[in-house]
Amino acid sequence: MAGDASPAVSVPGGSPGITPHVVPPRVIKSDGTEYPVDGFRLTVHRQDLGSALSVEGAEGAVGVRALVQADGTAARVEIIATSGSPILDRAAETAVRRWLFAPATRDGVPIEAYVTFKIRYVIR
Repeated sequence: MAGDASPAVSVPGGSPGITPHVVPPRVIKSDGTEYPVDGFRLTVHRQDLGSALSVEGAEGAVGVRALVQADGTAARVEIIATSGSPILDRAAETAVRRWLFAPATRDGVPIEAYVTFKIRYVIR
């Protein structure tokens, strides 16, 4: 609840009554990540024109690590786990650079902090 003080917690090896700092989960403020246009191919079979279309494209998860600055922008973005597709990896990195994050805070003041997450690309 707003205005409530955090309860004092005994920290092993520390002074009694110390309140540890808790970093809340990060929130991404974005309208989403689009699938990269060059990441899929539409195949139309002439004999089946109109009823049989197939879409072939890469699917997978991209592991990303970003340094979120106090203003919510991503200062550094690196791919820590590839999806196996350079196109999807590049799209994830490009998207994260444009996102605005809710920054971590310490004592109510925004700070720089790393965040690690996965972006999953699925064709539906």
